[in-house]
Amino acid sequence: FFSMGATLHLIHFVLQAPLHPCEGCEERFDYFAQLQRERKASIGAYVPERKHPSLFGSGHGAWQEEWLHTDLRRALHASQWGREGAGGGDDGGLDALLQIVTEEAPQVFSFPMLTPEACAMLVGEVDSYAASGLPAARPNSMNKYGLVLNEIGMESLFDDLLARVLGPVAAACFPQEGGCLDRHHSFVVQYAAGKDLGLDMHTDNADVTFNVCLGRTFTGASLTFCGDMGAPGHRHLSYQYFHRLGRAVVHLGRRRHGADEIETGERLNLIVWCTNLAFRKSRQYTDLQSQRRYEPEATPPDPECLSYTHDRDFFTFRQPTAEHAKMRRTPWVPPLSARYPGYGETGGGGLLGTRA
Repeated sequence: FFSMGATLHLIHFVLQAPLHPCEGCEERFDYFAQLQRERKASIGAYVPERKHPSLFGSGHGAWQEEWLHTDLRRALHASQWGREGAGGGDDGGLDALLQIVTEEAPQVFSFPMLTPEACAMLVGEVDSYAASGLPAARPNSMNKYGLVLNEIGMESLFDDLLARVLGPVAAACFPQEGGCLDRHHSFVVQYAAGKDLGLDMHTDNADVTFNVCLGRTFTGASLTFCGDMGAPGHRHLSYQYFHRLGRAVVHLGRRRHGADEIETGERLNLIVWCTNLAFRKSRQYTDLQSQRRYEPEATPPDPECLSYTHDRDFFTFRQPTAEHAKMRRTPWVPPLSARYPGYGETGGGGLLGTRA
């Protein structure tokens, strides 16, 4: 048994020790703590500059019903899911939501989500923050232009949107991946001449993605869908979606897709990456992420579905563009165990296919 003195000495030692017994942990904790302090400072500094204070509400009802398209409001009212959040309700409630949803392609859905007025408010807030001169983080690792809405004080607003609107729709479209959404990463992306023109083929760090066109006037800038990561048709062309103001397209995060280059004007889109923590603990999810459940590709890829960033065999089938020169290559697709028949014979394993 320890004496009282020894016990107190041990407690003193533990309290003085690092929070984690690993090299560099304290530095990482300090780094993230500093990021959080900077985030709070930016949110506070922007308060007097807010163009639409109603966008910064919190709690149940923060997302105002009048911002939703009439058809969506009616479907939510007819659905127990809309009143109680995902996890309540019955098949009749799901049917009410599914009646306003269009399946554009297998497992790619769209529905009327926001009013033009709501779109204009969000665009106006993005412009207002840009004019403030306050720091703005990149929306994600690929988009260079846009704004993370969670980082300017709108996280609670989108918490409510997720619970009362996006969660029910996701559960109706994707019962497994969308059945219980817990978290979101909400941001706006911008495409225009002199900014991002398009976005290379990719998958999202999300279980379910919502993508809503906010405006402005533009041509081009469609969204091309291919297959699901890990499936035989991962890099086979599926559908080309054309954005409409206020309409949302919803798909699984593992669906390969890319933003086609804008031709004229400017396009702003609201993106909400949604996470289902329970699904991420499932064998289906972990096996796919570790490539234990990654099926071989059936045939060579369609050129429209190639990713300069991610694909080993990009140069076998396509020549890079000026926009590609701005990107960083980290090729890994297809994994060695998932190469299509004749991969080496088509040049996929040759010099061009392995170029970094």
